[in-house]
Amino acid sequence: LVYSPRLDICYGWDLIRALSRIPDPAVRGLIVGDGPGRPWLQELAREQGVADRVVFCGRIPYEHVPTYLRVMDIA
Repeated sequence: LVYSPRLDICYGWDLIRALSRIPDPAVRGLIVGDGPGRPWLQELAREQGVADRVVFCGRIPYEHVPTYLRVMDIA
């Protein structure tokens, strides 16, 4: 998760913004990965009022990626 100061975005920003437009509390987001942009994304989630609906699971081993993909409805 790398923040781009030039673009003022980080991978995952679109998920957080989309969640802020979906009022259904059952719809949740999963962000897999880690990096210097993670605090920026977490702050964005708080600002957008969806921090309780976004799970940041951090970095995972490559061999576990398929398991995480299987739990997603949209990737």
